[in-house]
Amino acid sequence: MREKQENRDNYFAHGRYDHFGRWASYFYQAKNVMKTNPENILEVGVGNGVTTNYLKSQGYKVTVADIAEDLKPDVVADIVALPFSNREFDTVMACEILEHIPFEDSMKALKELYRVSKNYVVVSLPDHRKVLFSVSVKLPFCRERYLSVRLPILGDSPRTKLIFGRLAGRTILSLK
Repeated sequence: MREKQENRDNYFAHGRYDHFGRWASYFYQAKNVMKTNPENILEVGVGNGVTTNYLKSQGYKVTVADIAEDLKPDVVADIVALPFSNREFDTVMACEILEHIPFEDSMKALKELYRVSKNYVVVSLPDHRKVLFSVSVKLPFCRERYLSVRLPILGDSPRTKLIFGRLAGRTILSLK
């Protein structure tokens, strides 16, 4: 199993992780999953748990898998080798995680998400098109710091959404 990419403290640092764009992303993640009318959901990548907790509060059955044991997922697992049966979940969601795995594993990960999905896979990726510029600075003995200047949110969604689904035996791919 590969090593985790994010430090647990990044998810719970006051105000730095949960900025406006991220809250908008949580909204669209939950909205897109709820549109699939699932009986059960697999979320791969727990993050800080906001989307999972919201979905659970709305009565959805959510199982969480993550590679980081310290985030206390329901199942500790790597996205390229999920320990679930074929078509076990109505909807599988992987939000803001594919950018954390090596590019050569991305197709394996997508195939694995598809394998455990009965109906839909909802994938959310960061949308960097609205960034005017971004600077990353790493100084000795200091954590890496990021600065991004973004354009105001335009359009319906601040994030790019990919939805895979199975309808009447046909695979669909929709970019929303």
